[in-house]
Amino acid sequence: MEEETDRRCDGCMLPVSTLFYYCSESECHFYLHKHCAELPRVKRHWFRQSPANLDSRSFTYCDLCLRYCSGFFYEIRGLDVCLRCAEVRDVIEFQGHEHLLFYDFKCRERCNGCGADPGPYGAFRCGKCSFTLDFKCLSLPQSVVHKIDQHQLNLTYHDDNDYSKHLHCDICEVKRDRSLWYYCCSICDTSAHPDCILGEFPFLKYGITLSPRYWHTHRHDVQFHRKAEGYPNCLFCGQRCRREIVKCAESTCNYIAHFECSILVETVLNLPIALEKGREREEELGEELGEELRMLGIEQEKLRIKAREKGAKDLPEVEQADSYQMMEPTQEE
Repeated sequence: MEEETDRRCDGCMLPVSTLFYYCSESECHFYLHKHCAELPRVKRHWFRQSPANLDSRSFTYCDLCLRYCSGFFYEIRGLDVCLRCAEVRDVIEFQGHEHLLFYDFKCRERCNGCGADPGPYGAFRCGKCSFTLDFKCLSLPQSVVHKIDQHQLNLTYHDDNDYSKHLHCDICEVKRDRSLWYYCCSICDTSAHPDCILGEFPFLKYGITLSPRYWHTHRHDVQFHRKAEGYPNCLFCGQRCRREIVKCAESTCNYIAHFECSILVETVLNLPIALEKGREREEELGEELGEELRMLGIEQEKLRIKAREKGAKDLPEVEQADSYQMMEPTQEE
């Protein structure tokens, strides 16, 4: 999915193919589906049975599909939810499964689509069998266009082909797990992992500007780019920037880093703060928040380990996180 050829809605970040609005300025590539432009600013949402407030901040992390996203979000009792996830109902019919799926906050079973754990907010599960589906896989596009094949690639839910060569991803050349979902061309027999087709950040808009107030530690605004000319070295890990980057918007500043490294540093430093704020609301939200805090504590430790693996010498800010203690939710007497 190449951002240069795709015209995307700036609300839901999905391709524009039906009725839409667009900016009248020729240099401004802003589009909105008619449906996204007419969304209510406040609505009642089934998740946590709470009011959902529309937010157009343009960039944040969706707490349900666990993706960094551009576009509009709904804020639901402290959670940021992208429009794709906010439109999902608590009971759904899904074409990749024969039974109805029900949302279960306590579900911790691995997703049948990607094989990953669902995260702290549960997943959809079948009441008649062991099928589980997380928000990330639920929001995958059913068909995409990619330079690896001249035809449309369709999301496929199972693979009955035992031929070993067929089970290799045609992008990363790593063997696929035949029990997990993949994209394929039925004409050319091309197949690939969803993450290889979509990229690591499929719902981030090219060129979006991130303020120092959100998600990075640099003093100036930075911009998101898919690649960097000349492959300069990342400020944090020291490796060549061959994938998504953030680059300072000031022409006189040479700040450039992998997007993943920049986010990693910021997340490690701010998770203890998020945990502390959550602890303050623990009595209000009860058992539900206690479980979220436990999962956040585990995630914090994973990120600190990952930061060191990427090269602690090149991530000096991460050392500040060592002064924090990993907090556990308070146990009731």
